Amino acid sequence: MSPNGISAGLVTFRGWQIDRLFPLPAEYAGETAYLIRVNYELELEPGAPPPSWVEVEFRFPELDHAVVDVTPRRVLEPVRETGYQLDPKLNFVRRNGEAAGWWPHGSPAGSIELPPMAPTVECLSGPGSTVVRWRHSVTVLAGAHTAYLVLRTRSEHADVAVIGAARFAAQIDPVLRLRPGSRPDPFTVALPVETPGAPASLVTAPRPTGPHVFVSYAWESPEHLAAVDRLCARLMAHGVDVQFDRAGPPRRRNWELWPNQQLRNAAFILVIASPAYRAAGEGLLPENTHHGIRSEYDRITDLHHRYRDEYTRRILPVVLPGRSNEEIPLSFLPNIATYYTVADYTPDGAAELLEAILAPR
Repeated sequence: MSPNGISAGLVTFRGWQIDRLFPLPAEYAGETAYLIRVNYELELEPGAPPPSWVEVEFRFPELDHAVVDVTPRRVLEPVRETGYQLDPKLNFVRRNGEAAGWWPHGSPAGSIELPPMAPTVECLSGPGSTVVRWRHSVTVLAGAHTAYLVLRTRSEHADVAVIGAARFAAQIDPVLRLRPGSRPDPFTVALPVETPGAPASLVTAPRPTGPHVFVSYAWESPEHLAAVDRLCARLMAHGVDVQFDRAGPPRRRNWELWPNQQLRNAAFILVIASPAYRAAGEGLLPENTHHGIRSEYDRITDLHHRYRDEYTRRILPVVLPGRSNEEIPLSFLPNIATYYTVADYTPDGAAELLEAILAPR
């Protein structure tokens, strides 16, 4: 059950439950909307003092997605289990007694239950944006937690890309001169295509069954990093075993050995075109910058030089939306060999690249 088992420090993301809302109010004509139950756990060591705060965040990078409403919004005192329902505007309202007649009998929109909560829980971002973030403070309780959100989209999707992150107040010995860090983790969950009155369904995401793929890209703007995340999420949704430097558990790695292992084991190496990647290939990067992409570029070109036919097949230059094949390093033959344009992050928009990766070999 996606994103079950993704760990981000003190927080572990658990499986989501998603229901398609039907029928939608007239103002949502041409759109789809989903009620999403988000589950996560806060794991504290026995006897250790709890952090003063913990944040859980989920981003929806697809441009046509938006969060309509969330619950809980703000918890300032202990509350018992609370019942909610969605009103005709798709906002959460307290349910007093029987559900109102806004939804068909049995619709999940009429019966939403939040477990007991302790202060303080605040929604720092959510309605009207593509980001939802909850902060636990004052009393940070270990164990399972539940929240809900309503997600709307302008078109029907088979799945939704998500970038999850967690932050917390880590108690660190100042002598160590360390500071806490957090790396977002992209994942994908399937969206149900349900008929009216269909029961709630737990969504699943495929385990990696496809080829091992290493993604090489330059750390440039936040927009470029988000675009790489969206591409990786799309590939993962099709079962591709994607490896890149911001994926995987937050353990210490040897960044000298790790890329060597990935490049040797990868069935395909995706080279993501960008100005900094092209500059790395031409030796034009400013001194003491972009150490990672310089190192990866050198290793990939070394393999290409030694085993030209094999790595001409295994290296797949990729042009993301808004980028150009002119940003592919010359070593990877942007004008005389195939490159793969991703028009958008839907299955159709990435069809050419998916076909190249998933085709029987």
